[in-house]
Amino acid sequence: MTKKDPATTISAADRLLEMTTDPLHRQILENYRRHAILEVTGEWEGIFDEDSAVEHPVYRFNITGYEGVVADGADAVKGIYQMLRETSTCVILVEDEKLNVCDWGFASESFFNTYQRGTDLIKLGLAAEKPDGYYILRQRFAMIWPYDERGRMAGEHVYEDKSFREIIEIAVEDYVTPDDARQMRIVDGGNDPDVDLGIAERRALGSQHHVARHRHGHAAAARRAADRGDRRFSEPVLGIIKINIERLEEFADLGAGLAEQDVEIEPCRKALCNRARQHDDACIGVVGSPPERGHHRADDLEAQRVDGRTG
Repeated sequence: MTKKDPATTISAADRLLEMTTDPLHRQILENYRRHAILEVTGEWEGIFDEDSAVEHPVYRFNITGYEGVVADGADAVKGIYQMLRETSTCVILVEDEKLNVCDWGFASESFFNTYQRGTDLIKLGLAAEKPDGYYILRQRFAMIWPYDERGRMAGEHVYEDKSFREIIEIAVEDYVTPDDARQMRIVDGGNDPDVDLGIAERRALGSQHHVARHRHGHAAAARRAADRGDRRFSEPVLGIIKINIERLEEFADLGAGLAEQDVEIEPCRKALCNRARQHDDACIGVVGSPPERGHHRADDLEAQRVDGRTG
């Protein structure tokens, strides 16, 4: 198995941001994207910034190890993130995500790949042949995340389809730690040291940036995450990205072509979006797929724009 790229976790949000113009929807997607980065790197405190989360979030789980669990309030929710960081089980890579955003928040279905040691799986009541082995716990999750009118996260509702659950043993060199994820951080936009795993800039980065190898084992990674000796995030800025109008026009012209590749725009029923507006807005969704195809598409668009200017 090839070592997975932590940046896939935010790929669906990045693609949906490319086609979303509604300010509230963009705020929700940026919040979700930032939340995912902070969680996977163990830097969870920023999730609860005043402009990112409501004062009293409520999390509801019906997943392996958290059947029927409700975390009611900030202290209870923070306790979960603290536990994940202390056990170095916070690295969760999201793949094949189908994502829809509306005024009330977003809905998502995806595969979660959680990096666990054998002892971690045994504590969850799952079978692991090697307590000191390295594993991926792969699960199919459906999520509903409510947001308030300011685009602040109000909670998580997470449900598992256990018929998809897999336990995959992997080699130590394929094991992703919080330190590996942190080393994927880059400067977002060149001005502010924001949190960013690099999907928006991956085409420029090419193959120069890779996830660091797991050299010293899980215990050393846990110590590094606990002593917090690595460089911390600067305060992330949750800003609305200015959209390049010319690029939007290109996407509009190529809409049919995009639909045949890896992106689907799905109108959402009024009952789901619950939009009390006079006109009939669409709730836009994106279906996840391998990010490499998206990179080639972006290269093609850039080439077309250059040709159009020089022709």
